[in-house]
Amino acid sequence: MSQFNLGNKSDASTPSNGKTAIFCSTGGNLATKDASGQVREYSPTPIESENMVYGVRWNTTTGDPDCEPGILVNGSFVGMDYQNMPVHEQMGRGLLTGDGQWTKLSPYNSAQLEDGSTATIDGTAGQVMVRSPYRFYQNIQTIGDYVYMLLSEQPFTFNGVSAWVPPVYMDDGYFFVGAFHGVALSDSTSSNVGSCVKDTSGYTSNSYPDPFTNITIGASRSQCSNTGAVFCQYSNGMHDLLYFLAVTKFKTFDVQAQIEGHTERSSFDYAQATKAGATLALGDFSGSIWDDDAGMYIANSFQGVENFFGNTWKLVDGIAFDTDNNYRVYVAHDPTVWSTAEADILANYIDTGHAPGWDDNDDYIKSVVGSGKHIPLFPDVVGGGADSSTYITDYLWSYPLGSGWRFSGVGGRSDAARQAGPGARVVYRSSSASGSLYGPRLAAYISLAST
Repeated sequence: MSQFNLGNKSDASTPSNGKTAIFCSTGGNLATKDASGQVREYSPTPIESENMVYGVRWNTTTGDPDCEPGILVNGSFVGMDYQNMPVHEQMGRGLLTGDGQWTKLSPYNSAQLEDGSTATIDGTAGQVMVRSPYRFYQNIQTIGDYVYMLLSEQPFTFNGVSAWVPPVYMDDGYFFVGAFHGVALSDSTSSNVGSCVKDTSGYTSNSYPDPFTNITIGASRSQCSNTGAVFCQYSNGMHDLLYFLAVTKFKTFDVQAQIEGHTERSSFDYAQATKAGATLALGDFSGSIWDDDAGMYIANSFQGVENFFGNTWKLVDGIAFDTDNNYRVYVAHDPTVWSTAEADILANYIDTGHAPGWDDNDDYIKSVVGSGKHIPLFPDVVGGGADSSTYITDYLWSYPLGSGWRFSGVGGRSDAARQAGPGARVVYRSSSASGSLYGPRLAAYISLAST
């Protein structure tokens, strides 16, 4: 039996304090009404978890980053809190080898296998990855003052628009994201990129091994793919999907208030960066790690993805910005076409049509695109009264118009404070830029046939 809320509408009188009225609604269903006037009607048709359409709607006009949770009932959004999240609950850490063999780790402690035995997590038995939910359906639309963000394991339609499988899946069953930021697998600046917990203290040729930073987006693309046949660099599409899952899980754009990140240093110092594996004990769960000596949170995990934001900027592939054309946004989900060359981008990327016209006007993000398949939660308007506790609550750094092609990092760094978060972005990286602030995250695709 399923439940949905009806506000104060009913043909039953409001009972006295401490009492609940039980009655038959005008629709013929069992209903209750409490002393506050809250009515709950119970439908005889159960909402099966695999058919459940759930999500949030966000009021774009109030400045409040919190969203109203709800489910679809007979095609209409009905406000109610949900705790069952069948799509989110599929995520988890495991070991993935270069030829695509997957071994699940314990959901309660990533240093162990599911049978409780010790796992080899130094990269020699596979990279520690988070498997995405099995491909699902999402529907993101702006209707009036609201952005609706809905998802389900099964196809559905809302407001006349059919839900879609997020294009980042590319017809595969899953994609995989590094459980940790990139780690150098050898003592070399051209090392392959891993997602593992290993001792890099003996490295002398590479000053930035864990987290692996100080490489260009093109170099990190190659060094991720060299790790194994299934591997690639973390992409904009992957990050945006994780962002969507975080907003619908925590029911707010202010994700940093729900899982604090490593963002409160007074200044960035690579020596203070958190090494991979701080959240091993969290397993597949979301949460934050506090360090008494530092007096701050030094890591977080979202469904197994450590430092989803904060610590260092994460380079994302598959997105490019033409600042000579009003900051027009191009995206690609296929790793085989990712490039920083203009000719390749124009030939192989999707022109989203989004051209926000930012002109070196760094500020907090006020709104997102709010619809479509490719960049629905990508920033649109910045400034205009937005700050660290209103609207999207995260920050965007841009470059002057007319500066050529630019590329992106996400999440913020250890000294970004409340400017950081999963929605935070730099959109001004050049193809030749590198530095200790920026590094890769490993990712992977496995064909549907093998999953």
